[in-house]
Amino acid sequence: MSGSRFSIILLLLLMSCRPADMYDQKKAVAYESTPVFSDQRSARPPVDNTVAQDSDFNQPWRAAHLDNERNTAPFAIARPDLERGRERYEIYCTPCHGWTGEGNGMIVQRGYLQPPSFHDPVLKGKPLAHYVQVMTSGIGAMPSYAAQIPLRDRWLIAVYLRVLQSSRDVPVTSLGDEARGKLEEAQP
Repeated sequence: MSGSRFSIILLLLLMSCRPADMYDQKKAVAYESTPVFSDQRSARPPVDNTVAQDSDFNQPWRAAHLDNERNTAPFAIARPDLERGRERYEIYCTPCHGWTGEGNGMIVQRGYLQPPSFHDPVLKGKPLAHYVQVMTSGIGAMPSYAAQIPLRDRWLIAVYLRVLQSSRDVPVTSLGDEARGKLEEAQP
């Protein structure tokens, strides 16, 4: 009986040594020649008029974040853009920077390094492109968010940061009755 078990195990092992069909299939490997096409190239050029997957790839404002002194967005900003900037900030930035930009997000409360407050005078003096560049390349303990946040959204987040920063400088007397009432309700 043990001889037949040995034979079955040996047979199973030999069968598993066979190269898998997916691995050993005929396929065109990049940069190798192939007789399939007249030019003998396996890597095919893109079809004419192919559009890049990143829909804003050809926008003229794409390189604007490289101008470190730029203090305005390279496109017009409307109310829906500010809302999107706020939404993106809440998704990507609040874990570290907090809801108000103080640098007191949830991960900081759990022991991670605290980022600087966006209300710090030094950061308030930075041009808008500085924030876009930091989100693009990272700085200090902050990693790059270029893979997660499209460039246009990085600009919108930077514009929203300006709104957060300027919100501290609004005198209460300049608020309308409704806004002042909400502020007074929020006071403990």
